[in-house]
Amino acid sequence: MSELVCYANTNDGFIHKAGATFAAAHDALVGTVVTDDAAESDIGIYTTATPAWGIERTFLYIDTSALPTDAIIIKAVLSIYVKDKYISPGYDFDVVVQNGQPTYPHTPLVAGDFLYSHYSGDGGSVNTADITDTAYNDIELSAVARRWIKGGGITKLCLRSDDDIDEVAYPASKNAYIDIGMKEKGDAYRAKLTITYAEFASVESTVDATATASAADIAKTGGKRTLEINNHLIQTTVVAQAVADAYLADYKDQKTKLRITKPTPPPYSIGDTVERISAKLPYAPAVSAVIAYAPATDGLYYYNLAGRDMLIRKLNVSFSAGNYVSIIELEN
Repeated sequence: MSELVCYANTNDGFIHKAGATFAAAHDALVGTVVTDDAAESDIGIYTTATPAWGIERTFLYIDTSALPTDAIIIKAVLSIYVKDKYISPGYDFDVVVQNGQPTYPHTPLVAGDFLYSHYSGDGGSVNTADITDTAYNDIELSAVARRWIKGGGITKLCLRSDDDIDEVAYPASKNAYIDIGMKEKGDAYRAKLTITYAEFASVESTVDATATASAADIAKTGGKRTLEINNHLIQTTVVAQAVADAYLADYKDQKTKLRITKPTPPPYSIGDTVERISAKLPYAPAVSAVIAYAPATDGLYYYNLAGRDMLIRKLNVSFSAGNYVSIIELEN
């Protein structure tokens, strides 16, 4: 995983609108733009003694050009520096992240970017009751909002009060807004976005592939026709199938079947460990040589890799034509 911190640029700012009624301010097609000369931006709702109602919406332009375009974003946290809170008792609100991309807001801000219907979604929020003055406060972006982040470009976000979004009309003389730092106030106050991401080639996900044994494989490996593979890597289907086939090959390697014909039962039982040395089992009856593996041409699985211990999983002994026939199934 990698982490990248991205910062708001000088296009950040806010738009406000006052009206004789709450609806007049909320529904206005245009507002007054405050951008390059603003060291602070406002978010929320205010009233004046006239009375008049005002709506304030902040817009951030985060430089995410250093983020790879194919990055898989695991986590993203927006940090805003809150300078002051101006909130009447009982009027705490949620600061909500919304999206209007690719069109809104324009670069730079224009008066028409104020219209509320340009923005939608709940990209994450923080309640003003949990916000600390003169400090950075974090908003963890939701899974939906993480998809709004533009790798290799600029990510544009809108910050609004949830009361603005829900059209909650305040009574006269009630205020609920905050001031946050902008790029123009200095680098120590600008909004920042901390992104945790994975490169496409290393992200963990799930690819399922199935490797199916042939009839000959079945005869060699004890009757298991299909082996399910869960492969936790993103890769092409061809590579996933190759990995599945490799798993099957390893499974066949571990499920070796031997057929041994000898006049007495073998000197071992289920649960014994067999050490394979130079393609031979190290059990030697007193009257004969060591027991060798049967070659593949006899229709049995032939495996001659030395130096592995195998556990006997199955042992079938039958009597045929005057001899005991032992079938041994081994597993690493």
